[in-house]
Amino acid sequence: MSPDVILNRMEVKRLEADALSKEQIHENVNSPKHYSSGEIECIDAMIHCFGIEEVQIYAKIAAFKYLWRSKHKHNSDAEDLAKAEFYIRFANGNDPRDKS
Repeated sequence: MSPDVILNRMEVKRLEADALSKEQIHENVNSPKHYSSGEIECIDAMIHCFGIEEVQIYAKIAAFKYLWRSKHKHNSDAEDLAKAEFYIRFANGNDPRDKS
C-alpha cells in the first residue's frame, strides 16, 4: 500500500473521529443525559422552581465557570466553550435547545 493511500485512510479516520466528537459535544451541551429525570431536564425544573430570571442569572454564572476552566479540564476546550455559549445564549433569552 502506498504512503498516499495510508495517509488518505488516516485522514478519513481523523475526520470520522472529529465528526463523532462534534456530535458528542453537541449532545453533551444541549441535552446531557445526566441532567434529565425522565422527560424533565434539570434546567426546566430550575425554571419551574426559581423562575426564568433567576435561572438566566445562574446561566451567566455557569458561562463564566466554563470559560474560566476551559483550558484546564480537557485536552480540548471545545466542549467547555460550547457549554459557555449555551449558557450565554440562554441568559440572553435564546434557549439553544429550541429547534426553531
